[in-house]
Amino acid sequence: GWATVLGGGESGDQYTLDFMKKDTKVEDFDRFAELCDKYQVKIFGSYVIGFPWSKDPDECRRKIAVELKADIALMKKLYIKHPWTRNMIFQYLPYPGTTLMSDAVQMGITLPTSLEGWSQFLISPEEVNKMKHYQRWVSRKHMKMIPLLSTYIFFFLDRDSYHVYVQGRVKNWIVRWGATVVFFLFSALAHLRWKFEFFALPIDFYFYTLTRKYAKVG
Repeated sequence: GWATVLGGGESGDQYTLDFMKKDTKVEDFDRFAELCDKYQVKIFGSYVIGFPWSKDPDECRRKIAVELKADIALMKKLYIKHPWTRNMIFQYLPYPGTTLMSDAVQMGITLPTSLEGWSQFLISPEEVNKMKHYQRWVSRKHMKMIPLLSTYIFFFLDRDSYHVYVQGRVKNWIVRWGATVVFFLFSALAHLRWKFEFFALPIDFYFYTLTRKYAKVG
């Protein structure tokens, strides 16, 4: 049967949806979650932040903070309606030929000249502290929050993660016991961060990325 669906909610902020010409309302994704819950279909929710709002970097960062706050509020609401969800947040990537690409160039973005260069726009959690700052209108604080949320907090909010990555992959019972302890330790910290919306001092995220890198999970 139909088990999962990728839903591009994009933003919990209506102004952002209008800005990107999404032609949807925030309430539409709310209804979408209700239908998925009714038919027991897992949602992979996709969101984007970091649009080039203004040539004033401070104004951009204020708007990005509003975007992120609205996204988190929507996600929390949808988790209650349909807990069987895995969310992802991406940083906006300007595509050649689009209107927003022209805006990004005016705001000082340096365009890659090779396919390898374009790959540097992607945020790998293991390299989060070494990321090149291409989208200069996005603060480093918000840049680092994206992988913190997507690869750490949302991973542990996903009800399937333990069954897939620990029970499903670890065959040795001794190793599985140790992996279970580590998993639920990180899970508790991730849930606390989400509950209180505390995303500063990500020491636990640093250790998680090391674990993820060597254990090949997430």
